[in-house]
Amino acid sequence: VFAYSPNSDSKAGDRGILRMSNQTDQPVRLALLARRSQVKSATSKQTNYDVPAHWDFAPQEGTQNGLLLSLPNGNLKLEKGDILVAFAQDGSRRYWGPYVVGETPVPAWNPEKKEWQLILSQ
Repeated sequence: VFAYSPNSDSKAGDRGILRMSNQTDQPVRLALLARRSQVKSATSKQTNYDVPAHWDFAPQEGTQNGLLLSLPNGNLKLEKGDILVAFAQDGSRRYWGPYVVGETPVPAWNPEKKEWQLILSQ
């Protein structure tokens, strides 16, 4: 279950960094499939995606303020349509998501900090 604040309404143009907080007692892997662009033709509309990325979190990691996530080749900027899912890595088969950025209530958009916030809780 991800928590979000009541004023987490996002706008289609919101693009920002991702702050993750694992408030569970389980090790978690967060996976991202980032949308790169849409290819439109006369007969179809196809979405192209960048190479998937993932981050691993220890139990309770980032519980105070969350951790800002980045990619090996630069800063991470989430955009509407990017897909996030989290998996427990303790053999419990528990997972959260998938969540579509800007289309599902989580991750929550923080307009003051220009960041998406993802809080994973029990």
